[in-house]
Amino acid sequence: IKMMTNYSTKLRSWGSLAATKAKLLRALGELGLSANEAEVYLGALSCSRASVQQLARASGVKRTTVYYVVEQLKK
Repeated sequence: IKMMTNYSTKLRSWGSLAATKAKLLRALGELGLSANEAEVYLGALSCSRASVQQLARASGVKRTTVYYVVEQLKK
């Protein structure tokens, strides 16, 4: 039973993180960022310094798209 309780707690934490990420993505969209821009921006926040490949992994956006998005975010 203790194992199930720990598992349930972890699931709630992941659910809470997913809800927070969804709220952040929505807020960034309201500020004018595209979905890809918002994903890459949040990915960049989770890394102190990152290569394009690392940003792609962190954001779930294709690496080739990240190059374009980074240029858009610089503007």
